[in-house]
Amino acid sequence: MKVRINNVIQLAIALLLVFAAITSHGNNFYIFVRWTIFLLSIYAAYKVRKRPIIVIILISIIGLLFNPILPFTFHKNIWHIIDFVLAIILLMAIDLKGYTDTFSQKRKLTFNFSKTIFYLVIIWGVAVWIFFYPCAINFYEQSQLIIKKTTTVKGFITAAYDENVTESETQGTRYDFWFSYEFMTTDGKRISSSASEVGRIPEEFKDLSQNPYPIDIVYLNENPKINLPKDQMKDSLLDVLRTEYIFMGVFIFVIGVVVSFQIIRNATEKYLTETKKLLTTI
Repeated sequence: MKVRINNVIQLAIALLLVFAAITSHGNNFYIFVRWTIFLLSIYAAYKVRKRPIIVIILISIIGLLFNPILPFTFHKNIWHIIDFVLAIILLMAIDLKGYTDTFSQKRKLTFNFSKTIFYLVIIWGVAVWIFFYPCAINFYEQSQLIIKKTTTVKGFITAAYDENVTESETQGTRYDFWFSYEFMTTDGKRISSSASEVGRIPEEFKDLSQNPYPIDIVYLNENPKINLPKDQMKDSLLDVLRTEYIFMGVFIFVIGVVVSFQIIRNATEKYLTETKKLLTTI
């Protein structure tokens, strides 16, 4: 089977996007990601110039999003969602015709059916990750901290650094920063964690190496790794649901289930029909 350079490029970009989304890195890594994806997108757009226009548009959008010359500045959570969605699209767009041409008709039917199910599993896995990742602090952990027994202790912010700067015509410049903090549980365990805030880094956070900033920390008794600064806690589950647009998420989930069921149903019917036709011709 001849290896197609387009498929290799698509796979390389997709894996790089997934790697960037599921791990944290320094600024130099993301600069490398921008340049790599930007240059690969230019090359890929040239290689697929004779393919359907939608393919060229997709690759051009990727190159535009990741261009390092006039970079887009989204929040980290938004970038992670973009990374995963584009990775899925690129993986699904890989042309496997040269590979499947070597299959028998029965094996080709099985492969196409399995590919449909595989893509659905990946899409649902990423959808669940997207739903819980941005809400990991505000939804899951907050709900646990509200429902179950907790303890409040004194902790210290030990480091703070800029996370993102977003320019908006309607809201002006938005600043986000992350901060790391430590605290001791009542049984003597030292826990390190982190959180984010919207805004500029406060002046009192500028010299944390010499003067750690004191804060109150709420942690889950059964699992101290689930914790939050007290001032980020919500008063009730209803407040958490309102904050994270859970109702909209449930609506989208129901639509997704219906669509996925229909896709699986159609794929199964097609597989059974084609298999039956194949058996009658043998």
